[in-house]
Amino acid sequence: MIAINGKIFTQRMSGLGRFAFEVTRRLLDAGTHMVIYTPNKPLHDDYQSLANWIHRDSFGMHPFLWELFRLPVLLGKSGCSLLWSPANIGPIFPGVPHYLTLHDLTFIHDATWMDRLPRLLYRTLIPLICKGTEYLISPTEVIRQEVLAHLPEKPAGHVLMCHQGGDHVPLRDSSPPEQPLDSEKYFVFLGNIDRRKNLARIVDAWALARKKVDQPLKLYIIGAVKFKGNYSIDVEDASIEIRSNLDDAAVFALLSQARGLLFPSLYEGFGFPMLEAMRSGCPVITSNIGAMAEVAGSAALLVDPHSAQEIATAIVDLCRSDELHGKLVGMGFERQKTFTWDRTAHYYLDLFSRECR
Repeated sequence: MIAINGKIFTQRMSGLGRFAFEVTRRLLDAGTHMVIYTPNKPLHDDYQSLANWIHRDSFGMHPFLWELFRLPVLLGKSGCSLLWSPANIGPIFPGVPHYLTLHDLTFIHDATWMDRLPRLLYRTLIPLICKGTEYLISPTEVIRQEVLAHLPEKPAGHVLMCHQGGDHVPLRDSSPPEQPLDSEKYFVFLGNIDRRKNLARIVDAWALARKKVDQPLKLYIIGAVKFKGNYSIDVEDASIEIRSNLDDAAVFALLSQARGLLFPSLYEGFGFPMLEAMRSGCPVITSNIGAMAEVAGSAALLVDPHSAQEIATAIVDLCRSDELHGKLVGMGFERQKTFTWDRTAHYYLDLFSRECR
């Protein structure tokens, strides 16, 4: 039987939660025998379909400490043959073979990307946790290579890579809309406000682009309800609107008619918004570095994320050229086919099955 570290399921669904949920649901659909352990907190509404497999611990402990120290106690009594931790953190001494999905190494990069205390904790704990794992699984080859460089004592054969999916988003018909887009073209930024998302430079690029486009433009910043790392931006431009608390259906509806997604991040582990946009028929402007370039391939406009001018040029090109817009929509539809949750779950199922034989 497989044990899952389910702390992530007590929190509102995020990118990590989406990954954990989509893979777990498919493992259950495949008939996998498992139990999902959670700390003494209610299961979040986003994950109620998993309720029948949840073992909620009655022991009162902070969730962060719970997965480090209390979870191994439960595993020792469970008879489970392995533990999967899907969201970066797990026990230091698990007591059973531990498979950890490590999504990124943000904490080893720019010190301004995280608050000081979380960064210090991650820099200290992640190497200790990884030392006790059987396998580490990264979402992109870029991150896998980072892990190998940062944890040289980990055998390369035990640091794996499995791309994630994007087909939780309804697929829009790839044919062009019968009606033209609204006269006011709009772009979308999707994500939290923190420095690595590069939003301040996006705002600068937006100002440059608007000077070169002779028609109304709008930029919707979606989901950026939390300012991270003591970081904020001033948005005084009336053409920029922050929209928060939108459900998935509303977000995907906005993407389906957007002129483009602005996603020139400085660093990502994977980058779900790119696939969500591609499945919605929305062209993508993203970075020419790291996981963004790996996931987008040639199906996006790749720009230097440090150059507001390059980002602005891509915005202008996409505004002016219907041919370019249509080409990127078609290429995006083809590219997103590579990334399915069934494929991801099948990889994990095969990996776990080797241990359970």
